[in-house]
Amino acid sequence: MTANEQPTVESILAGARHAGLPLTEDEAAELIKGVARMQDMARTVRSLLESTTEPAPVFSPGERRA
Repeated sequence: MTANEQPTVESILAGARHAGLPLTEDEAAELIKGVARMQDMARTVRSLLESTTEPAPVFSPGERRA
C-alpha cells in the first residue's frame, strides 16, 4: 500500500501477518476506518515537520546531581 492508498482488508491482514499478529478478515474489516484515520493524522503531522525541525527537550522531574 502506498502513502495515498486507502487501506483494504488485504493490506491490513498483510501488515498483521508481517507483525506476527493473529487477525481475522472480520477484524481487519472493522479496522479499515481507524487505519485510514490514523494514516491521515500521520500525513498531517509529517507535513508539519521539516528537516530542520528539532525535537523538544525532555523534561525530567528528578533532581540533577553533579
